[in-house]
Amino acid sequence: MAASQKSRQPINEILVTDGKEDAPASPFSLHFDSRELGAPALGHIAENRHIRAALYAAMPKSLALIAPTAVTRLETKPGHVIAYFSNGDSIEAALAIAADGRDSKLRAAQNIGVIGWSYPQTGIVATVAHEHPHHGVAYEHFLRPVPSPSCP
Repeated sequence: MAASQKSRQPINEILVTDGKEDAPASPFSLHFDSRELGAPALGHIAENRHIRAALYAAMPKSLALIAPTAVTRLETKPGHVIAYFSNGDSIEAALAIAADGRDSKLRAAQNIGVIGWSYPQTGIVATVAHEHPHHGVAYEHFLRPVPSPSCP
C-alpha cells in the first residue's frame, strides 16, 4: 500500500517554534531529529488523495466499496448487526465499526459516550509547493490565541 516516493515526503526533522502575531518567532524551540533515534525518518507526509488511492488499490477483491451512500441506522441482533443505507440497501455482518468521524452518528445511535472538551484553537492545513527543497524538515509554528468573545 506504499504511496510512490513522489506522493509522500519523509519527515527527517521537526522544528517547533512559537510566538506572537506580528513578532518574530521565539528564540527557543524544540528540535526532533530522526538521526538521533537511528531511524530512517520520523514519519512521512502524504496528501489524503494519494493515501485514498493507495488504499483503494490495495483493497482485496473480497471487499465491496459501497459509495456514495451513508449508514442511516444500525440494528443489533444476537451475534450480528444489520446496517441500513441511505440508498435503501442493507447489509448483515458479524461486526460493525463506527468509523464515521469525530461526531459519529453511529456511535451516538448506539449510546456509546465520549469524554471530550473544546480547545480554543484553530489549525490551518494546506498543500503547498516549495520554491526550494525542504530537506525533510517539518516546521511547526504556534501562535498564541487571540482572545475573542467566544474564547476568553
